[in-house]
Amino acid sequence: FSSRRNVNDKDMRALIGSLGEWVLRGPLRRNEIDIYRGITTDVVSAGGGFDEAVSHVVEAMVQSPRFIYRIEESDASLSGTELASRLSYMIWGTSPDRDLRRKAGSGELFDPDKCTAEVQRMLKHPLAKQQSLRFASEWLNLGRLKNLKPNADHFPDWNPDLAADMERETLAFFEDVVWQQKKPM
Repeated sequence: FSSRRNVNDKDMRALIGSLGEWVLRGPLRRNEIDIYRGITTDVVSAGGGFDEAVSHVVEAMVQSPRFIYRIEESDASLSGTELASRLSYMIWGTSPDRDLRRKAGSGELFDPDKCTAEVQRMLKHPLAKQQSLRFASEWLNLGRLKNLKPNADHFPDWNPDLAADMERETLAFFEDVVWQQKKPM
């Protein structure tokens, strides 16, 4: 996030801003940068160095509600960052990559053709298939197969391997229909 390892105000604010935009899925407000900068100031004044200061900032960021929850502003219009975050979590199940963040910042995602092209790019990434399989597993509640213990009198051949095979077969079918045959999910 920065090639400079200085603890001066300008460099630390720049580092906190770029790190925060990635960790917290959007640009930081000035007061947020001030808060995180305060942490680095406290660490350095107590004798800590750059690594320790940044470590404490990262620790604070991952405890922030903005990290734990995807918080969107309550106004009617969606920001580019919020749109990128929605797309990324829906398609990939994770935060936006650098390209998506850049396009969010430039406003390109509000152009329908460019947004469609970005979605197509995202769907080609392996994370899209993984996220769709997670969706199918949760949708069909396949996790319950691991704990299922049907009546042995009625299902004498039931065993954990059969349950695992049932889960794999269901996901393989889903993958074939959606990703090989390109049927609508």
